Parts: sequence; structure tokens; C-alpha cells
Amino acid sequence: MSPTIVGSLKLKRRRAAALQSSIVESIGATPVFQKRRTQLAIYGLVLGVGFTAFWYWQIAPLREHRHWAMKIRSQLYSLGTKRPPDIEKGPWEWLVGWSLQLHGNCAMTGLTVDLPWLERFSNELERRLDGPMTVADIDWIWDEYVRHTKNGPEYSRKYRPTDNEDWKRAEVGCCGVKVE
Repeated sequence: MSPTIVGSLKLKRRRAAALQSSIVESIGATPVFQKRRTQLAIYGLVLGVGFTAFWYWQIAPLREHRHWAMKIRSQLYSLGTKRPPDIEKGPWEWLVGWSLQLHGNCAMTGLTVDLPWLERFSNELERRLDGPMTVADIDWIWDEYVRHTKNGPEYSRKYRPTDNEDWKRAEVGCCGVKVE
């Protein structure tokens, strides 16, 4: 292309851009776009704050509770290795299995648990697991759930494994918990 043609194309482009900006200014479009941009920024800020608040007050506590629930579940499973010498494997499996059911049915959702109790219970259970376990420890677990979970009292009334002597006749494999 010759330099005169290139120069005339550049001039036409500049004139078109100037005409376009004068049209935009004449119809007042620039303040509208600025207003829209400000509105979008405010909406974005409100959504960001809203999401952060939702996370802080709804999601984060549920995640923390899930972490606690999984820790307790693991601790309860470890009861299988803490069988007292005077209790057979089947009966101990029955007691541990029903304690796991108690945990799953009464404490797996954060909405049914006394939240300040969570850490205290976990620490005390860990302390008890460091020593020899007894049926009294199983009763302690059930007593704690009765006092600090919404469904604990009713569940204990219906299913507490130590309320009668049936647990002493349980056989290995009754609850699917590995007992040593």
C-alpha cells in the first residue's frame, strides 16, 4: 500500500473514533456506564461480604463439627483394641458397635449437639483411651451423649446396650467392628 492510502485510512479511523465518542458524549452514555460500573462494584462487594459471612457462620462450623465427629468416630473404633480381659470378643463388639451407632445417630450433625461440649468430650475420651477400658467407660460415653445431644436421651432409652444382660450373649461379627 502506498503511504497516502495508509495515511488516509488512519485519518478515517481517527475521524470515526472521534465521531463515536462525540455521539456517546452527546447522548450522555458515559455517566450511565460509570453509574453501572459503580453499581456492579457495590453488588460485588455486598455479595463478597455476604459469602464471607455465610462461610463464617454456617459452613466453617459445620466443617469443624465434621472434623470432630470423624475424630470421635475413629476413637470409638479404637475401642475394639481396648477390650477388657474379662469380657469376650462378641460382647465387647456389641458394646462398641452400639456406641458407634449412638455417635452416628446423635452427634453427626452439628445442629443436635451442645457445641462447647465437643472438645471436652474428645479430650476426656482420649484420656480414657490411654488406660484400660471397662463397661463403665461405655456407660460414661452413653451418659455424655444423653446430657449433651438432642437425641441422646431418647436413643439411650431405646438402645443402650448395658441396660440389660443381652450384650453378654453377643457373638463375634454381630456389629462388624474389629475386636482384638
